[in-house]
Amino acid sequence: MERAYIIAFVMAFSMLPHTALGQHTVEFSLIINNTDNTVYIPGRGEMSSSSLGSTTNYPNPPHFYLASYLSNLLTGIVAKDALNLFYGSDSSSHTLGIQQDSGDARIFIPATVGDWNNIDRRMRMIEKGKFLTEFSPSFGFPMSGFYYTVTIMLRYSGINLTGDPVLGKGRMKLRIENLGEHNGTPVVSITR
Repeated sequence: MERAYIIAFVMAFSMLPHTALGQHTVEFSLIINNTDNTVYIPGRGEMSSSSLGSTTNYPNPPHFYLASYLSNLLTGIVAKDALNLFYGSDSSSHTLGIQQDSGDARIFIPATVGDWNNIDRRMRMIEKGKFLTEFSPSFGFPMSGFYYTVTIMLRYSGINLTGDPVLGKGRMKLRIENLGEHNGTPVVSITR
């Protein structure tokens, strides 16, 4: 029998003094209200969220993210870099967290479909600072090489569209060119 879950999470943060630098750090915590999820910890692998135990600090992971997922629903906490990851669980919830310098604290909280691979595939772009420059930055949907379907449902009386009005199903490159005006009406050419 398959069980359905409503996953609620609470986001908390706190400012802490960073004694080594004389600055402050920020801790972001994601508290997820179940212990049935699988948690992925980079460099350590998958673990049941119920077996995380008391809070564990992880200062030097290969990537700064933690993922929690169940039945193709993914939540997590992600950063370009950080000082520390931390995670733990009690009898009714589990916590994922990141500690960062307050000067450059920036995190992502994916809530989407999939598992840890959805986050892991984005980490190279995140670590290079290129994730937010993508056309549609997302953890749950393809970004590179993804083609959007375009369907033109309108007819314009004030624009003269020229070119092949029927473009078959499939992927193709289109050239849209403003050819100027004819008798006060803009002329736009659409070709392959």
